[in-house]
Amino acid sequence: MARPLIDPRMMGQLGTFYPGSCTIQQGTETLDAAGQPSYTWTNLAAHTAIPCHVAPAGGGEVKGPDYTTVIYSHTIALAGYYPTITAAMRAVVGSAMYDVLAVENDSLGKSTRLRVQVVT
Repeated sequence: MARPLIDPRMMGQLGTFYPGSCTIQQGTETLDAAGQPSYTWTNLAAHTAIPCHVAPAGGGEVKGPDYTTVIYSHTIALAGYYPTITAAMRAVVGSAMYDVLAVENDSLGKSTRLRVQVVT
């Protein structure tokens, strides 16, 4: 019988590697009285209190004549595989909020990394 490449007990032994707690939120867009979009954020079911680690990742912007591309400012490593998280969502860690720009799931289905920028 083939043994898995990663022992399933490994994530349980990495508690100090994930000192934070992350909640993923999804937004619902509505229009205000002036016709401007406004978002209401609610917690995504089964995506609260996820053990995590937040780290700075450089950041910055690339500007062209008619566009601006935001480069992520932080990476949030989540202890677990969360394939339903998308770039339209938000991550909340403590009192800090981050817009999710990209989601990276590992090929073994064991962990997830979020490329994010701070919500100001």
